[in-house]
Amino acid sequence: MHHPHDVALGLLLGGSVAALAALAALAVLALTGPTGAVVTAARAGGIPAVIWFTGRGPARRGK
Repeated sequence: MHHPHDVALGLLLGGSVAALAALAALAVLALTGPTGAVVTAARAGGIPAVIWFTGRGPARRGK
């Protein structure tokens, strides 16, 4: 048997988790471009530690 306050709390908790997931997805989409620009600029700086941390860039396919 489900009491009304159990159902209400479940709906509230489920809605909160769904809203946080949607906000996280929007944050990732919004920050992808600016973060990519910062990483590209950092790689272009030529500092070995920064290049090591950010990686050399997109993988190149060999033939």
